[in-house]
Amino acid sequence: MAESVQQKRKKLPPSRAHLRHRASCSPENFNDYAIKRTLLPQTAWGLEVLEMELPSGSQIRSPGVPNRETIWQILAGSGLMTLGVNQFAVVPGDVIYIQPDTAYAIRSMAASPLRINCISNTRGFS
Repeated sequence: MAESVQQKRKKLPPSRAHLRHRASCSPENFNDYAIKRTLLPQTAWGLEVLEMELPSGSQIRSPGVPNRETIWQILAGSGLMTLGVNQFAVVPGDVIYIQPDTAYAIRSMAASPLRINCISNTRGFS
C-alpha cells in the first residue's frame, strides 16, 4: 500500500521550518471548550496562523484587537458571525476580514464542529 503524504513528511529532515501540517501541531484548549492549533507561531514580523475548532453551540467573542488584522477562512461546519454591527451566516469556503479594533463574535451552529483557519498580522510588530 502506498504511503500517505503525512507519513512521507514525517521522514523529511526537521530543517523544513517552512512546511507544517495540522496533524503535527498539538491541539490546545482555548476558552475552556474550543480547540486551537498553532500552525505557524508568530514570526518576527507579526504573522501567525492558527486553526480553531468550536463544538456545536459554542461561541468565541472579542472586543477587537488594536493593530491586529485577521483573516478567517471557514473550513467546516457553519456559524453565525457578528462583525461590528453586522451579523451574517458563515459556511465552508467563506473568507472574513477582521479589521483592527473591530469587535467580533462567532457561534457554531451545525451539528459538526466549526473549523476556522485564522491568519493574523500585527501591524508595527518589531
